[in-house]
Amino acid sequence: MPAAGDYIWRWFLSLHNGRGSGGFGPNPISSIEIQAWSQLEGIRLAWWELKALRGMDAAFMSVTSVQNEEETPDPKEWDDLPEPERKVHVARHIKNVLRA
Repeated sequence: MPAAGDYIWRWFLSLHNGRGSGGFGPNPISSIEIQAWSQLEGIRLAWWELKALRGMDAAFMSVTSVQNEEETPDPKEWDDLPEPERKVHVARHIKNVLRA
């Protein structure tokens, strides 16, 4: 990232550290979370800064999604897995199906 955009990266990391998660992994950073963060920090975002933060979050979520899909074995192999591990893979599979 260019040095001029370093502050946006720091903002993203600050937002990312407060990111919520569900049973299927990290959640996208919501508009309400961005608004609350900017008010607490006393930052008034320009439209392009908001767009940059959303783009960074979309990239993070995209990479996270691909990692989850790669870690999930073929459903035909689930019966051979221990019960706790099978539940994790079933949950990831359901998440991926619902996302599609």
